[in-house]
Amino acid sequence: MKLTPLNPAQAFLLLKLEKATDQELLKYTFLHLIYNNILKIHHEWRIPHPRDPTPRLHTLLSKGSNFHLFPQLAYQHPFTHPFIREDKSYPLFPFLQEIGTKYWHNDYKLTQVYPYLVRHHYFNSSLGLKNYGLFFLTKKGKDVQKRIDYQLGEAEIELPHLIKSSPQKTVLLLQELGANVLLLQCFHQELIMQFRSVDFTAFQKLLIDGIGGLHLENFLTVFTYFQLPFERVFVSHKAIPHEEYFDFFDLLNFGK
Repeated sequence: MKLTPLNPAQAFLLLKLEKATDQELLKYTFLHLIYNNILKIHHEWRIPHPRDPTPRLHTLLSKGSNFHLFPQLAYQHPFTHPFIREDKSYPLFPFLQEIGTKYWHNDYKLTQVYPYLVRHHYFNSSLGLKNYGLFFLTKKGKDVQKRIDYQLGEAEIELPHLIKSSPQKTVLLLQELGANVLLLQCFHQELIMQFRSVDFTAFQKLLIDGIGGLHLENFLTVFTYFQLPFERVFVSHKAIPHEEYFDFFDLLNFGK
């Protein structure tokens, strides 16, 4: 049974309510698009300027192979809209920073993610933000919130042990969580290395069916990006160079 029909950003808002920040919601929206291969991150060696013939490695964002296959929700449009008419690549971190400058002081949470949850009766629209500045869950919202919280908590405990003991059960758990596996906090470099050391070949079809058509290597790549503090890009006023090579190690110290 799938954990919830909600996407990671929606589920995160349902769990955290007023504590959810724009930057966290932007991060989960972005990683979900990468997870489903709607958008893809890739690297290219480029010569930055005719006067500087030294090639530099650039981190770029472009359409993924599933861009036209998944229905895209309104709150995902800030990330997907630039690719609708143009088939081009953008420098990743300046692209994200530009989106971050458009949404601050709860703008993304309140104008993009929250309305979807109201329309689908997870929040009570007649109370809450207008009157009290708070989120009021409906019975449906409370039930789904409890289920997500419980199952994510169980998965946090089970997943590290299942990887070692049962590849099949690991894949079934990933299938149950769907894209909301992105909400787990237990993913770290050691766990990713454990994933890489296990032979999932026999369960590849289950894995593909369970996580939106992604192969294991792509799945692990998402979690490599997941560990990076994208929030710093969304909130920082420090400009990221478009032409210079800006890598993941730079991101770890960016905006501090």
